[in-house]
Amino acid sequence: MNRCQFVQDHQRRFGVKRLCDILGISRSSFCYWRRTAAARAVRQIAEAKLVARIRTVHQECDGTYGAPRITAELRDKDPCYWLARPAQSCPDLSATARCVRTLTAAAVSRRSPSQA
Repeated sequence: MNRCQFVQDHQRRFGVKRLCDILGISRSSFCYWRRTAAARAVRQIAEAKLVARIRTVHQECDGTYGAPRITAELRDKDPCYWLARPAQSCPDLSATARCVRTLTAAAVSRRSPSQA
């Protein structure tokens, strides 16, 4: 819970001015926070939809796509998609490409001992 939410929850009992003074925030900041609540809610819904789309693309490719390829995939499916932020939107999702390439016996024999 942030301080503005606390002020909103307790404003009837203690008053906005007193709570803002005690918590060290300006009343104009609280009023701005309250005025922009609807826009924040819309952004949170859009962010949740984006995270769901990113997770779907990541699962469809069996985890082999990293953030750049997920972004390209989202742009292919939706031309209006311009945000390049799968890694920022899903930090818990390891949006790094998983290496599925295997080495052949000839490639292993060509490697130097320091690379092995």
